[in-house]
Amino acid sequence: MLKTGDYVVHSMEGVCEVRDVVEMKKGREMVPYYQLCSWPDKRTTVYVPVNQENGRVRLRALLSRDEVRDICLELQESEVEWVSDIGKRQEQMLEILREGNPGRMARMTKMLMIKDLEKPLGSRDKSTLLTAQKVLFSEIAMATGMDFQSVQRAVKQNLKDPSEPLPFV
Repeated sequence: MLKTGDYVVHSMEGVCEVRDVVEMKKGREMVPYYQLCSWPDKRTTVYVPVNQENGRVRLRALLSRDEVRDICLELQESEVEWVSDIGKRQEQMLEILREGNPGRMARMTKMLMIKDLEKPLGSRDKSTLLTAQKVLFSEIAMATGMDFQSVQRAVKQNLKDPSEPLPFV
């Protein structure tokens, strides 16, 4: 069980700090929930059931700096395929967000950022990109001690010019 002050990655909000465990009514019973506060902005509070069985939202431990580096190195070398059918693409991307797998999230973020550099994304893809960036970049920032905006700028610059090294690799 998580404790107050622990940091976790929420599959849709990114890095969050556990503020408390609170009892909330669910149906006819009281159920314990983690009260999470988004990091670093602290403007968003979310509640996630302590019992995560079959939950739509996933909580997981933060990646280490080495794990972040490994994902970024893999990303620099991998090609990501664009799915042209928007319905199928949205379905796949929502599954990736819910699953919370950092490698898949990074590949999806790369794909969306590349497409956005080529031609501005439509509103649904842009919304997915912003969520994916929030999750991925907040974790990279936490693991490396950088701020969110610096991570975002570095990744965007690296996609424009792959010879530009990522400072956290």
